[in-house]
Amino acid sequence: MTAREFSVPGQNRYRVTGEGYSTKGQLQHSGGARIDIDAVLLPMALCADARLDGEELIGDPTEAHLLCWPKRVASV
Repeated sequence: MTAREFSVPGQNRYRVTGEGYSTKGQLQHSGGARIDIDAVLLPMALCADARLDGEELIGDPTEAHLLCWPKRVASV
């Protein structure tokens, strides 16, 4: 399973590209107001209980993908 999109209710929608747990990918703005996305991504990463040890997942797969999203945004 790969999380591909998320929204900030009433403000914006985003699409995240990339495959698996790679940090390569992009955050694509899908419309709406532009906001400081760090304020949204940081809590997602901090609240996730999953851990990545190299390519090995420890924990919930969806939470592991949420850990990768801030890294993908930072690499753009």
